[in-house]
Amino acid sequence: MIARSLICLLVISWAFVGSASTNINFFTKGNVVNGSETAKQELDALLSSMMPFAQMMLDKAGTFYPYGGIINTSGKPEAHGAYNGEEHPKPQELIDILMAGFRQGTKEKKFRAVGMCVDVRTIPPNSTEKTDAIAAMMEHESGIAVTVFLPYKREASGKYVYGQMFARNNEPKIFTSAKSDSSDGEKK
Repeated sequence: MIARSLICLLVISWAFVGSASTNINFFTKGNVVNGSETAKQELDALLSSMMPFAQMMLDKAGTFYPYGGIINTSGKPEAHGAYNGEEHPKPQELIDILMAGFRQGTKEKKFRAVGMCVDVRTIPPNSTEKTDAIAAMMEHESGIAVTVFLPYKREASGKYVYGQMFARNNEPKIFTSAKSDSSDGEKK
């Protein structure tokens, strides 16, 4: 039931880990996208609010379910999660719920940017082998669509070690009425 799925897109009661203390500055340092300074600052705020939670979940639980975040119309990040009623949901079902909620919110002009973190396997630049990575798929109302990857590996001690962030431009899937500033990139 779509109505139930949209209702299940909830604002999570916890605040993003590190949203006040961690500032990644990935976009404002000139990585990947051409766009306004405001758009870059908002994408940095979204990335800075989402990425530390994925790292915390990996460190504590060894995994995480897909979750999202938005930049509201006041320019502030908010956490968003999805729930389908199951204790161990399929990640794709949560992604679908989040995407439906993001699309609805953009139609209602509630968001300036949206993002979602998922656990993926990808090939980093200058490599030929796949690695585990946190993927932060983000879009801005200005048309910027990009996925930022943070590769990671688990050492024998159980500790997670994180690699160098990199990004790929995408075509917008949420803010589809805006013309994308991004070039062709790998599609997910």
